[in-house]
Amino acid sequence: MRTWLSALGTTILLAALASEALAQDRSIVFGASGGVTFPIGDLADDVEVGFHLNGLVQAERIGGLPFGLRGEAGYQSFSHDDDTLRHIVGRINAIVPFAGRPDAQPYLIGGLGLYNSKAETDHGDHAHEGEAENFAGINFGAGIRWSISGMTTVVEARFHHVFDDNHAQQFIPFSIGVLF
Repeated sequence: MRTWLSALGTTILLAALASEALAQDRSIVFGASGGVTFPIGDLADDVEVGFHLNGLVQAERIGGLPFGLRGEAGYQSFSHDDDTLRHIVGRINAIVPFAGRPDAQPYLIGGLGLYNSKAETDHGDHAHEGEAENFAGINFGAGIRWSISGMTTVVEARFHHVFDDNHAQQFIPFSIGVLF
């Protein structure tokens, strides 16, 4: 729990620092997203398809630079039989938008994150919890945002690589979300 609060606090701090510099240039938006997460590589041997939920703070542009920033705090969970693997995540990403229609805009997204991983095995009458460990990770992908009746919706897919000490964890989440 303490690590989760640290990741959330770091994300909020980064968003607050960014908001100072960005307030004069463009607005800052908040949002939420969620969806399914597909394990790949070695992770696919250990767990099945999971889910994820994210909260985000996004700045559209930074000064005159051609990209924006997004801070995210998230939770994801995978399971297989009696085993569960969960990540509590804090990420900072750059977002590079492309020209699109006025109501739809594609973008690339990528960045760094801190992934707090914890495994648990349920043995029926008792559960065995592993130690929570922090790992660095990277992510990159693409998305599209569009306006529907005054609400902005995003759909995206990203590749994540978590630098686990034992073996790398790789997965691809497909997300749908809203920006406020």
